[in-house]
Amino acid sequence: GALLGLWVLFLAMSTVTCTGSPSAVVTEVVVIGNGPAGLAAGAVLAGHWPFYRRGSHPDRALNALILQEQQRVAALDPGRSPDDVSLLELDLRLLSEGLSGRSNNPMALLADTLLQPGADGDWGAAWRDGSQTCIDV
Repeated sequence: GALLGLWVLFLAMSTVTCTGSPSAVVTEVVVIGNGPAGLAAGAVLAGHWPFYRRGSHPDRALNALILQEQQRVAALDPGRSPDDVSLLELDLRLLSEGLSGRSNNPMALLADTLLQPGADGDWGAAWRDGSQTCIDV
């Protein structure tokens, strides 16, 4: 935990050079907390953006929607490849529609679905009532 938190702090305090934006402001940022949101925020602030690996998700509908969104965003910048469009540039609300899981937060559901497909669904085990079964210890 603490080591991971220091890693996030290091990432967030790294110097990032922005290109292509004359109005860019560079500032030091400290991310407090080393949970999933802190890790993601630290990585993004340090310039590490998430990109989708084409065809890597088992959900065909979500895969097709991501690819469609990447093409839409790439078309706004002639000559840009859809593979060069980060997940952060896509319409995340659109991508999270219809997802279900343990969270009520659509962004958390999308992240879980992309990073851990099937974690909230069928994972090869079935739960059955075993309350009448004795465990020998």
